[in-house]
Amino acid sequence: MSDIVIRPGEHRDIAPLDALFARAYPKLLAPDYPPSVLVTAIPLISRAQPGW
Repeated sequence: MSDIVIRPGEHRDIAPLDALFARAYPKLLAPDYPPSVLVTAIPLISRAQPGW
């Protein structure tokens, strides 16, 4: 088993995080929101928000 390393995010992490959010959010939010809301919201919320 590999060790888990926690580190600050870097610019190179943005694209993989965007991809993760875009795949995960529709599945995670589907039970709570209708498709008409998700189709509008997912593109807006599934982007990494770097704070640097």
